[in-house]
Amino acid sequence: IVMLLLAYIVVLKQRLRVFMSPPVLVVTLALGAGGTLLLFRTASVTVIGFMERRRGIYLRNLNMFILRQMGSRINTSYVTMALVCLMLFISLSAVFTGMGMSSAILQEAGEWAEDAAASATMVSYLAVYLGVVFMIAAAAVLAIGQLSDASDNAARYGLLRKLGAEERMISRAFFTQTLIYFAAPTIPALVHTAVAMRMFEGQLTILIGSGGGESGMLAAAAALAVYIGYFIAAYRGGRAIVLTAGRG
Repeated sequence: IVMLLLAYIVVLKQRLRVFMSPPVLVVTLALGAGGTLLLFRTASVTVIGFMERRRGIYLRNLNMFILRQMGSRINTSYVTMALVCLMLFISLSAVFTGMGMSSAILQEAGEWAEDAAASATMVSYLAVYLGVVFMIAAAAVLAIGQLSDASDNAARYGLLRKLGAEERMISRAFFTQTLIYFAAPTIPALVHTAVAMRMFEGQLTILIGSGGGESGMLAAAAALAVYIGYFIAAYRGGRAIVLTAGRG
């Protein structure tokens, strides 16, 4: 967290001057990437330790099982989680900026030279396309990982059923695990994106204007809707696996 805070401070204070000093840029990128990696590396231990001290919550229903499962999962896939987080950051930034630029160009086409407008439009749509591709790739990685985890741990869910856990309780536990797994890389990615947008605040205002910002937000929301769709698919598919094991 300290590394991320240092990266944010440098970015927000220096803004575009960061790009004028290669050493500062390299250090800032290293702090951001390394901080993201270490965040996921230490998150499970920190969260589990915190929850264990809240015995009323930790021992309620299947919370202990959920936390242990997620802790083990993040400990073995923290590199993947960090990469997914960075992919989401790139995706959201590209979609927001690209769609905002295209909207601004369409609104002010009369003020642009034809060739310049065409080139700028192509760049903006390419940014949106790459952003969507990154979003789908990140969501697919998480969905496949969750389905694989459900299959690998089907016997544990079956044991919960034999010990008396109701089907509804098992479904809720798996939903919570899936939600945490998808939300964990998303929250830091949103923070990274907000800081990046703040860094380019003045330039973005020039590029996308006031109306373009709304279009960019809508495009980013649409990309997140795709992400949520993968979350729902991963939950339903994994839930079928663990419940089938429980009935067996």
